[in-house]
Amino acid sequence: MNNIEQKIYDYLDISEDVMPIYIAPDFSDKIWYRRQYKTITKYLYSLAIICLLSLILWVPAQINNSDINYLVAQNQALEIRLAQVSFMNLSKDQQKTMANWYAELELMDQDIEQQSGRDIDQNLWPNRAKLLTQMIDFYLHPFEMYEI
Repeated sequence: MNNIEQKIYDYLDISEDVMPIYIAPDFSDKIWYRRQYKTITKYLYSLAIICLLSLILWVPAQINNSDINYLVAQNQALEIRLAQVSFMNLSKDQQKTMANWYAELELMDQDIEQQSGRDIDQNLWPNRAKLLTQMIDFYLHPFEMYEI
């Protein structure tokens, strides 16, 4: 050992009680709680976004389903009314017109059966109701083609 090193060691030994010893504060608990808080809030935000998206997607589906349910009920009532008035006698030309409308109604029913989920054409049910109403009116007030 050289002389300078010896002096340093001597100084440290002598001033050991005099020198202030600084200890770093223990922030590990605060750091851990902060990390847990961030992790929990991240999961809560993710959960809130998922819930919000599912609500946004669910509500229009329910509204559309209620509209479709109303239209189905309306069409069923019109079919019952059509069955009540279909006993009326029609001429041959009027029967041909009615046969064409029944064929068109059958095609609409096939289109409705083939569609499912989000691919449902929203205009089929109202068009079907309009055709049923037209058929009922025709049975109640039949007219000849030359009268048009």
